[in-house]
Amino acid sequence: MAFVVDSSDWNFNGRSSDQVQIVIERFLDQLAKATECGERVWIGDALQSRAVRGTNDLWSLRDADSDLQLNPEIWQELAAYLGRSLHYLDEEHWPDNFDDINISIDGGSPSDNEDVAWAHHNVQAGTAVACIGLWRSGLFQTTSNHGSVEVRWLYDERSKAEFWRSAIVLEGDTQADLVRLAHRAYPNLYFHLDVLNKADEFNGGYHANAPELKRYLENLSDYGAWVFTAPPPAETQQDPRFGTGSPTSQLIQRRFELIGLVVAPENPDVFRDGRCRRAREIEVEMKTLYCEWHCKLQGHQNRIHIHGPIRESGDKVVVAIFAVHLPLPGY
Repeated sequence: MAFVVDSSDWNFNGRSSDQVQIVIERFLDQLAKATECGERVWIGDALQSRAVRGTNDLWSLRDADSDLQLNPEIWQELAAYLGRSLHYLDEEHWPDNFDDINISIDGGSPSDNEDVAWAHHNVQAGTAVACIGLWRSGLFQTTSNHGSVEVRWLYDERSKAEFWRSAIVLEGDTQADLVRLAHRAYPNLYFHLDVLNKADEFNGGYHANAPELKRYLENLSDYGAWVFTAPPPAETQQDPRFGTGSPTSQLIQRRFELIGLVVAPENPDVFRDGRCRRAREIEVEMKTLYCEWHCKLQGHQNRIHIHGPIRESGDKVVVAIFAVHLPLPGY
């Protein structure tokens, strides 16, 4: 799994210097974040040789008389990246049918596109690969002589998370795939120890609960930190009302309800019962957390116990415990 730069999206015709500089800076930011996360980004031979503005290739635009003027630092960063980048043609294993590079994107006219063909045929073989362009973003149907698949073009960190979420499904949708990809698919969650390895211990097992489990993790990652920390009285992120202080438990529960999640705190009697309290406690960076908030995958069973963001979790919502049901007082 990795990303491939779509050189066909490097088209600067009709674009101003400012427009081009903005998209290349965003592109370089994506590369920097991918490198930081240990994610591979491939390029093909066409990126540095194809015409990107009129008949000019990328590097000829660096000339002093070019009508496209970018900051020198942009050219230096591009040169540094492209000089050490991975080339997919150097890979030992190529996807089946990679010789078929005539690709249609979103119903457009087919054209030879080796970069997109690399992503297309990998996805067709069940390996998650996304494209990084400059202007194009989102999910598109790509078609070759060997069939159609959906390939994602990345734009920002949100689209990258969506890619990794789809990769869990594409690559098998097993508990092992969840464990392998969850930290990238749900980047705003802190997963406690081996909690992800407990997903198969839900009543019904992983597969029966996977859709709801992933829906909860997705929404917790996207909205959970805001739900736990945004000042009252706002109930949604679109609510214009803004105050000060911390939200009440009632408001937190209401916010979760409005994004379609059933999340509630435990009754105070649970905390007062030592056996029940300890069953809900974890340790993060030597700090003991009582994880009273629990997501209900079903009304009567299968719980995800969570804790709000703390400094020790990197200000991420803590996913603490997967359980069919933790003990209650008197049981």
